[in-house]
Amino acid sequence: MQSSKVNIHPFRILHGHSNRIFSVAFSPNGQLLASASADRTIKIWSPYTGQCLKTLHGHGSWVWAIAFSPDNHLLASASYDHTIKIWDVSSGECLRTLQGHPGSVLAIAFSQDGKTLFSSGYDSIVKCWDVETGKCLHTWEADSNRVWAIAVSPDNQYFATGGDRSSVQLWDIHSGVCLRIFSGHTSQVLCILFTADGSRIISGSSDRTIKIWDVATGDCLATLHNHLNWVWSLSLSFDAQTLLSASQDETINFWDVSTGYCWQTLRAARPYEGMMIAGVAGLTEAEIATLKALGVSQVN
Repeated sequence: MQSSKVNIHPFRILHGHSNRIFSVAFSPNGQLLASASADRTIKIWSPYTGQCLKTLHGHGSWVWAIAFSPDNHLLASASYDHTIKIWDVSSGECLRTLQGHPGSVLAIAFSQDGKTLFSSGYDSIVKCWDVETGKCLHTWEADSNRVWAIAVSPDNQYFATGGDRSSVQLWDIHSGVCLRIFSGHTSQVLCILFTADGSRIISGSSDRTIKIWDVATGDCLATLHNHLNWVWSLSLSFDAQTLLSASQDETINFWDVSTGYCWQTLRAARPYEGMMIAGVAGLTEAEIATLKALGVSQVN
């Protein structure tokens, strides 16, 4: 049995960006929310008041990904301008710009101690950076043209990558050796994370599924079906019992991690939700698709 879709009213709507928003992230202490946009800026918000506390300028193109450091003090941003920037959260100052990727940077992840930062992008390259100095410590080449996702294990021993080759790669942080390849998705892997105990990796794909993998054996423990389009983002609740997934189908699914059961699907209300349109001739396929995206249930 699967969940039913429900309309929700957001707790708060934050206005300020002038173009699409690609990434959002809460600080580890939950006190701040950051957003990254195609308007080339990052905004830092109070989730309690909805106030924009700071707008960070400096990137020359879309800002695709952001990540807070474990101690809440730093924010990293990855951009289509081929750079990564490290920002001081309190002052909004750009402390350093990391250059080395020949292509757009698509994913970033801090190590659990906050001393290093991992990055990947359009160039099949994975890099490890010293956060304090900005020096590139290691460079690896992944088995993918584009590496869309990267995650670091809770024990700081491994990192995982996902990309165009439809697989997840598990790497040893210290040796840089690829230890295991998790195969099973039928299209590109767009997002990955480790569970809190590090025993499992969860991946989301453009094949519309989510897979749960055993890190030790490489076995696929479960495949989760409910989304109707690409799965772009995954997040675990603080108690690690609930998995949230966000999709291009404009829904957010809530999953029980232990059972794989989807117990709730959220969709923000659309302007023409549930409307039926009849007796209209001459609509193109693109116009019909637009109407359905706005909530129209049937066009005759």
